[in-house]
Amino acid sequence: MPTRRSLRTLCLAALTALAPLSASAAPPAGPATTVYRFQGELSRNGQPLSGPCDFRFSLWSAPVGGAQIGPTINVNNLNIIGGWVSRGLDFSPPGNAVAFDGTERFLQIAFRSPAGSGPFTTLSRQEIKPVPYAVRALGPWVSSDSVLSYTGGAVGIGSTDPDTFTLDVNGEIRCVDVTVTAPSDSRLKKDIHPIAPGSSLQSLLALHGVTFEYTDDAVKSHHLHSGPRTGFIAQDVEQVFPRWVGFDKDGYRYISEQGTTALMVEALRDLRAEKDKQLAEKDKQLANLASANDDLRKRLAALEAAVAQLADAGKASTPTVKPAAEPAPDRK
Repeated sequence: MPTRRSLRTLCLAALTALAPLSASAAPPAGPATTVYRFQGELSRNGQPLSGPCDFRFSLWSAPVGGAQIGPTINVNNLNIIGGWVSRGLDFSPPGNAVAFDGTERFLQIAFRSPAGSGPFTTLSRQEIKPVPYAVRALGPWVSSDSVLSYTGGAVGIGSTDPDTFTLDVNGEIRCVDVTVTAPSDSRLKKDIHPIAPGSSLQSLLALHGVTFEYTDDAVKSHHLHSGPRTGFIAQDVEQVFPRWVGFDKDGYRYISEQGTTALMVEALRDLRAEKDKQLAEKDKQLANLASANDDLRKRLAALEAAVAQLADAGKASTPTVKPAAEPAPDRK
């Protein structure tokens, strides 16, 4: 049965697809990079392919036939996991004409699996959308193999002023099966101390949630969203968890929760300890009541026995009276 292979293109996005972002640092002088990133899914008989593969990427002026633009890019022994392919491609290396001049461009991909042996399978050419023509918006973003990095400073999405934040997002973030990680190995930490029993629950209960709306001026000056909200007041939180509260460049407070999960775990432990103490006290009270009840039962039994003895003694000591004999009849 023949093997069917396909490469389903998910995104032929230039690195400059990040053009809507704003950067606090000015882009470096000099020409922008001409590298753009290809991303796709490699499958065999409908199943994602994994393992080392060899690729040949080439750029063409037409979906069939046409002229090749720039060099053929050979990528050998690229390890594919779960079918995912991600690679930076540059069809305009130094000394070559600019590959993207505004006219139509089509990407041709040939691959073989496993790497190093067998013929190449050439797939249908994929049209590259106009996004790559915005390469000048790339700025300080750097691509290296499957890594896209930025070290120029703060980044704003939907915001032109990230302020003191490394990443400032003005809008909703959709996360699907996303895990947020933080270094937590004990070898990386010092001055480790347990949270004092009872303090977590007490501190969390000292916070008071409120409903509110941002003022019209705040919506305009801080690019906030209008409408009802639920949360805390930073000044109130500052009294309980001062390390949660910071200040922006204009002196306004913001809240950055720290260690919330650990506090909640310890608060649950406090609740459990409190409940165990209450149950122990209830058990002690029940034991005392049972003991007292047992004493009362014994005393009642003793009283009942005494009453019975008195009753028996009374019957034995009661005198009996015989009726007097009737006088004999007078016989005269």
